[in-house]
Amino acid sequence: MNPLGYHLINLFVAFLCCLMFYKLQRIYFTPFASWIGTIVMSISLPMSFDISWVTRKHYLWGFFFTLTAIYFFKSWEENKKKYLLLFSLITTLISFLFKEAYAYLPALVFVISAGSISDRAKKSTPYFLILIVYIFWRIHILGGIGGYPGSIEKSFVYLFNKLLYLPVNLSKNLYGLSYFPFLFFIILAFLDYKWLIFLILIIFIVISPFIFYPAEDFLLANKALSFVAVFSFILSYISNKLLKHRKIYLLIFFLFLIPALFGSISKIRLSQNAVIQLSSNYKKASDEILKNSNEKILVIGNYSYYFSNLEDIYKKMLKKDFPYIKSISDTVVLPYLDKTDFDKIILTQNLNLEQDIAFESDVKILTGSESKQFILENLKSKNFSNPPDVNFTPTSDHVIININDSRKGTYLRCLYMGTYVGCYPIPKKYLFKFNKVKHIDRIDIIFLSENGIPSKPSSFVLQK
Repeated sequence: MNPLGYHLINLFVAFLCCLMFYKLQRIYFTPFASWIGTIVMSISLPMSFDISWVTRKHYLWGFFFTLTAIYFFKSWEENKKKYLLLFSLITTLISFLFKEAYAYLPALVFVISAGSISDRAKKSTPYFLILIVYIFWRIHILGGIGGYPGSIEKSFVYLFNKLLYLPVNLSKNLYGLSYFPFLFFIILAFLDYKWLIFLILIIFIVISPFIFYPAEDFLLANKALSFVAVFSFILSYISNKLLKHRKIYLLIFFLFLIPALFGSISKIRLSQNAVIQLSSNYKKASDEILKNSNEKILVIGNYSYYFSNLEDIYKKMLKKDFPYIKSISDTVVLPYLDKTDFDKIILTQNLNLEQDIAFESDVKILTGSESKQFILENLKSKNFSNPPDVNFTPTSDHVIININDSRKGTYLRCLYMGTYVGCYPIPKKYLFKFNKVKHIDRIDIIFLSENGIPSKPSSFVLQK
């Protein structure tokens, strides 16, 4: 499949984001100051990454509709035309539907509204109502709130500390300078302390959804479009203020930004190189799968579910033949598959967006005697430990998993979903929400000792 069309669409949506961001800034700043912030955002790592990684279009579209919703809201505040408020509410809902990371919009509307606390509450109420409707709709469709395993169960103290640290972490991975936010804060404190408080509050609002995201560093930074937008807005604000005093101050300010500019470019180049490396390996694996539709193929790797999704695209969308495929994230489940007589095995290693890991990514193809030998080595008798003591308590929309085991190690939750089996470490007390979009056939809980010795699984079969 040719990704050019996807790439061009992402490029077009990125242009729309920059255009809307410029129009939003023009409400506050001069054309020159607005242009500076827009340029900085347009060449940021998240924008560059989302253009090149075709599956990230939902972040771009969601960001565009978020900016549009804010622009319509501020326009409505100015002239009170009801259709502008209606457009703002509609685009708010659309942004939620594209990506839940933009669910911060109601809180943002409250903060950026003009007037007293009660006025702000009245203006933001429709947005909070839309958020509530969206949450209930999400629960209805997904069978739960969604999210990553174990992320919602973290303690308040853990999540709060993560929120406080996020600006530093993001700045380090976006600009190469962890102190970058504090430089802006110091300048803002001299210019207008009220704007300092206002913009710091907005920063924490837009990054708050990411406290539930388990990864950090680059994996988090490449999603931080809103964070970059706020910093670009701050840059426009400072430029606008300094222009009103003396232009020499603006020049000095830009000189201070040079290290951050070079750091940002360096991070972007690393990101693009990682994308190119990963793309070549994904293409290599995909080409091997599509060579012969009569083969039985096993794909092994952390992101092997991409290739099960490829089957859906070819069979359901394109109505084309596709080989029998089984994708697993870990060889620990190999003894429990319904078939093991594969013609070809595709070993995908380190197909991970983490930059340091991505550069070590590789795809190895095993056929003939090599594939049979690989299967035999993983199926031959091992010293499996006893299955973990697990209580599965099913309800109408979820399963409560309690692992009553005193052994030290890792407990894997392995989900059997059609042609894909994915394993993920979970805590001993875990609530698994049923997914109405992807049907789960079976849940296995496997104990992995500190020495890497797996146990036999404790299984729970879900009714169809």
